[in-house]
Amino acid sequence: MDLLTFLPVLVATSFAIYLSLVDIREMRIPNRILFPGILITSLTILSVALLRMDLWRAILAICGGVISTATFFMIHLLKPKGLGMGDVKFAGLIGIALSWISFPSGLIGLGVAFIASSIFSILVFVVKRDRFQRIIPFAPFMLLGLLFVEFGLLL
Repeated sequence: MDLLTFLPVLVATSFAIYLSLVDIREMRIPNRILFPGILITSLTILSVALLRMDLWRAILAICGGVISTATFFMIHLLKPKGLGMGDVKFAGLIGIALSWISFPSGLIGLGVAFIASSIFSILVFVVKRDRFQRIIPFAPFMLLGLLFVEFGLLL
């Protein structure tokens, strides 16, 4: 993947890193940063797609973001305290970036996020003897899934 094609992923990753750090520190994902991140990433995708004359790929990327958001929203409806609305919206940013890389890779990246957060939760339970009532920020795990796919494709 050349640099121009990879540019939307770099934009999304930059926002995702910052938002993950905020989520760790404040246990929330601020819309005032997230929404511009989604917008700028989407516009970058559309620009690159127009330059590459590959609008189908842009459509798939946007669909991936919508599917990710919808999936996380359904999880939120089932367990509102387990997954916040910030995570639901953040899944849109991650889904767009993952789907721009490759539409099926979004499943891999989001799967990595759930597996990593599960392992982390189990370790917290074992080490601290918590009763799984600790709230953990989920954005860093979604970022991990994005980075996993990025580095897997770059090697």
